[in-house]
Amino acid sequence: MSTLESQDSIFAKKEIDAALGLKLIYKAKTIEDIKAVSSLTAGLWNELFINKNTYNEMINSGSMYTMKSKELQKKINKYYNLVEAHVEYIRSVNDEQSALWTLEPSMYPAKFLLSQLENPRMDIKQIDTTWINNPKSATYLAFDNYLNSNQEVNNVYRRKVFKRILTAAYSLFMDIEKELESRK
Repeated sequence: MSTLESQDSIFAKKEIDAALGLKLIYKAKTIEDIKAVSSLTAGLWNELFINKNTYNEMINSGSMYTMKSKELQKKINKYYNLVEAHVEYIRSVNDEQSALWTLEPSMYPAKFLLSQLENPRMDIKQIDTTWINNPKSATYLAFDNYLNSNQEVNNVYRRKVFKRILTAAYSLFMDIEKELESRK
């Protein structure tokens, strides 16, 4: 449970940071502002890693079916099916966001600028930054769309999904505790 709770805290921080980055994009006037926006909004979702070793061992050894509570067996299976569905969802969203970032031609000036910020041999003044703080620019609009999509589709929805997993994990934990108590 503590691993899930700490993962939720990380997701909450990303959501808050990305919301701040979205506010900053509308005020951004300089390369440094865009760098700050990027650092606050960067990254795809973290993969969701749930240790399934015990579950797999229970299935493979048949010990899953020695439980007194058939309802608990169903809940355990349901929980891991829920987790697996969300793992696949996270992967698909990561792929979609990556494609939005990679394949949208209007994003190229923003991507190039961000990729060159730490390059000591690049004269940043030579890079087109006319799109910064220019809502009529295709690059600005594409960058804004990407950031908003990342926040709404990824961060906000991810927290809702993860809360479902956390709630299901807590409920399952309590049910397992009851099962163990009944064996004493």
